[in-house]
Amino acid sequence: MATSLGLVAVGCTQAPAPHFGTLNPAGLDDYYLKQYDIEAVRRMVPQGPAFNDQLRVGYLELADAIGEHDDEGDEDHFLRKAVASAKGLAQVPDQVVMPDGLDYRAAGTDADGALATGRARLLDAFERNARKLAPLDAASAQVAWDCWFEGAEAGRLDQVAECRKRFEDARDRVDAALDGDEEQAFIVFFAWDDATITPVGQTVLEEVAAAYRSGQSPRIVLAGHADRSGTEAYNLQLSERRAKNAAQVLGTMGVPAEAMEVTWYGETRPRVPTEDGVREPQNRRVEFTLPAD
Repeated sequence: MATSLGLVAVGCTQAPAPHFGTLNPAGLDDYYLKQYDIEAVRRMVPQGPAFNDQLRVGYLELADAIGEHDDEGDEDHFLRKAVASAKGLAQVPDQVVMPDGLDYRAAGTDADGALATGRARLLDAFERNARKLAPLDAASAQVAWDCWFEGAEAGRLDQVAECRKRFEDARDRVDAALDGDEEQAFIVFFAWDDATITPVGQTVLEEVAAAYRSGQSPRIVLAGHADRSGTEAYNLQLSERRAKNAAQVLGTMGVPAEAMEVTWYGETRPRVPTEDGVREPQNRRVEFTLPAD
């Protein structure tokens, strides 16, 4: 069973073991969660929809923060949500982990109704395709809402204030994206020291090409990136290869070369800041934006 989890951690599409059969966090087996799942999800190569992967990262960070309060129950809850989000990447990308239900925590937690209003706004954004049109901000908003909800029940006022602000800021960015005031964004991730477009990356590129053909923007900006595990010069070349390979694939999908602005930044614009020499899967990527102009 541990082997099958390792396969998910590196993005294999082999059929998963039976205990992978649900995206409901409460249904995850405690033994596999503690023995295998959490570590595999922490080190997995980002793959699949950007929304799912951002949920994975956000819930891991939230679980770690809650663990500092010695709240093992909620720490495990958010670890389960991180694992369930990651499993969604590998198995059924159209299914996602939802924000907690209002009945999950003690009655009276949402005395003024602000949490219910925020959750309703979030679900409305999901109905308007926010997971694809603003995936990173939509996922950040969901994690921040769960953080706000948990802090309210626990009576941690600083957490409530911080997470509510993060939720509202992310939700405003989602609104702007859905209203067409911000550019649409996509991300393709890469294996270490590699510029090959994976089958999962190919799927993302198909979405990019479809967004371009739909007339959402007259151009696509491609930006290649690398982590800090090599020299600056090498990483600049690697990020260039990644961006140009992605542009070549988009060309085969009917996107004209003149509609693509290809750039690369090496290790200078990390998604996750790290020390020099660190391998960080989220920094090995090409980002695609379709400006609203």
